[in-house]
Amino acid sequence: MALYPFQANRWSHPVTSGVTMFRFTCPFDNLVISQLSMYRTATLGTNITFVLKVNGVAVGTFDFTSGENEELFTGLDIDPLMQGDIVEFVTGSHFSAGLSAVEYTFQVLLDDGEGPTNTTSIHGLPIASPPYSAGDALIYNGTQWQKTSLRRKEVVLVTPTISAGATYDGEITMARSYQLLNIEVSHQCRLRIYQTDAARTADASRPIETLPAVGTQHGVVLDLLLDSETGLDWKVQDGVSGSNMEDVVTADIPFAIENTDGVSHAITITITYLVKEH
Repeated sequence: MALYPFQANRWSHPVTSGVTMFRFTCPFDNLVISQLSMYRTATLGTNITFVLKVNGVAVGTFDFTSGENEELFTGLDIDPLMQGDIVEFVTGSHFSAGLSAVEYTFQVLLDDGEGPTNTTSIHGLPIASPPYSAGDALIYNGTQWQKTSLRRKEVVLVTPTISAGATYDGEITMARSYQLLNIEVSHQCRLRIYQTDAARTADASRPIETLPAVGTQHGVVLDLLLDSETGLDWKVQDGVSGSNMEDVVTADIPFAIENTDGVSHAITITITYLVKEH
């Protein structure tokens, strides 16, 4: 039994047909495409078609339905793949200019097809409790199948009142591993995100103009100063990724937030992210 996920994140919407959005090579013989998930950052007013090709030959088409921003396809009638087969998703019809701000995420799950599969198990191994939503995929964690999501998520945290110049330490619940996409705060501040509590403690006195020591395991995931010049809504470049690296790993991620506004505030933090590990 094995499940092989292939994923491409945040491809910008092309303006012509025939553009390859997603490409991978099959790693073994006799793998079946058991699930296809597609997500986009905005809904559009017309169906958008993608063509699935194996070794350059079209084997299926998949539509993003008008008004939808995520699609999930299962039970695909496609012949098993062999090692070395090239699988591509190519743009089909209804692509036009002016849509470059729309971004797409794709995931394909390859299955070796062994063992019984039903609503409670895959290859005889249990599935964690539903419910699931369109765009969700399953991964095996060594004990059971559990949900992983292609969809971006959002978490909102409101701090207690923080005095001007003071720093508040806390944890924000996201995922064991994650990719940061956007951070918005209600007041100007310096926000730092860490792998561990110990990393936060060790980094507490480092000024913003001093970078973490290169070549060390400093545990700093993000150090972000948001003010009137930067704005309070920050799109994270290149999708910074992080993980909880405590001895007991949880989805609670250590952070420190310094009130740089000059006035006491409770600060609202809104983080948009992708889950890499639940």
